Amino acid sequence: MQQVQEAVTTAGGDLERSQVNWVIAFSTGHYKADPLGAQAARELATQFVQRAAVQGDQVTARAWEMDIWEYRNPSGLTQIIGNDAQADLERTAKLWPTTPAVGSVGGTTPNAWLQP
Repeated sequence: MQQVQEAVTTAGGDLERSQVNWVIAFSTGHYKADPLGAQAARELATQFVQRAAVQGDQVTARAWEMDIWEYRNPSGLTQIIGNDAQADLERTAKLWPTTPAVGSVGGTTPNAWLQP
């Protein structure tokens, strides 16, 4: 968290006063073979957001395996941290992907190896 704070400050930002859209992207290719690692990634993201996000921030989740893939309707993958920040922060954990892409072969999209 300190590295993020320093990077934002160096760039002239202020995490306490500026609104931020935190975009958390999960590499899901290993999720089936490594469910414990997948859970650890989700927990790490949850803890990061709970420490970093403040009222007015947005948290957006994405999943990728060589390319971004839609595991849910993208319009439902952003949580705004509002007046009930604690409840909103708890809802962010429900944004995270829980499975690999359909047809995943461990880090590549279906048939990606056939494409030039």
